[in-house]
Amino acid sequence: RAAFDDPLLVRSQHRMVPTAKALELHEVVEDILARIDRLQAPTQFDPMTTPVQFTVTATEFVEYVIFPRLMQRLAVAGAAVNILVRPPHPERAMGWLERGEIDFRLGSTEKAPPALRGRPLFADRLVSIVRQGHPVLERPITTEGYVELPHVRPEIEGRSRSERAVDDAMAGLHCKLRLALRVRNYLTVPHVVAQSHLAAIVPSRLAKAFADVLPLTILETPLKLPTIQYSIYWHDRTHGSPAHRWLRRLIADVAQSDDDIPATAAAVPFQRAAGVG
Repeated sequence: RAAFDDPLLVRSQHRMVPTAKALELHEVVEDILARIDRLQAPTQFDPMTTPVQFTVTATEFVEYVIFPRLMQRLAVAGAAVNILVRPPHPERAMGWLERGEIDFRLGSTEKAPPALRGRPLFADRLVSIVRQGHPVLERPITTEGYVELPHVRPEIEGRSRSERAVDDAMAGLHCKLRLALRVRNYLTVPHVVAQSHLAAIVPSRLAKAFADVLPLTILETPLKLPTIQYSIYWHDRTHGSPAHRWLRRLIADVAQSDDDIPATAAAVPFQRAAGVG
């Protein structure tokens, strides 16, 4: 208080609250303390003997792709590691990483902020799914006919990269995706599609996996959609942590070895209609 000529904390009813000066100092002090922690941290990490918990954010799709195999690897290794997966929020993830509220973000980012480090995990393209026997399959699928299809989409807090890509592609056709249903759970989408006239645009890994257990047909999407790159992101302040380095390497290894998803029949092509697209 004497050094900064400020009370820093003042009483407010039954608790102490920081002053404006304290809030101004908070980020700087937090960074200093994190640097001190790194100086005191062990130079090596043994996951079998050092209990540790990591907190990550991940979309439901990335969670579905990564975590079953990751937990299998941890179990085989006997690692004393716990992982908490929080719902993603692209707009807030940077702040969470800066404050140490999360250790990693797993997802897609078009351009990561300079303070973030990243490592590619896997890439996937977007395809459409409809139920087997859907009336749209009875004739050649045109772009014009496709944009009239009612769709189901997951309701995600903060638009995902794939959602923005679809909306941008539809805007290029001067129309919007016809949304008949929005659901809270991403993995509900294939089940809804399998029992209705709704279509959905999903990553091909998800489409292939569910087409093996549900009556689904995979369609090539008649939209100009980019390949979506999924990566793991972490803040520069944890880059040198042996525990963080160990887990991010393991996650990357799991993601890049995930190449045995059963293949399904080739996706049904579409026929572009005159005057559309």
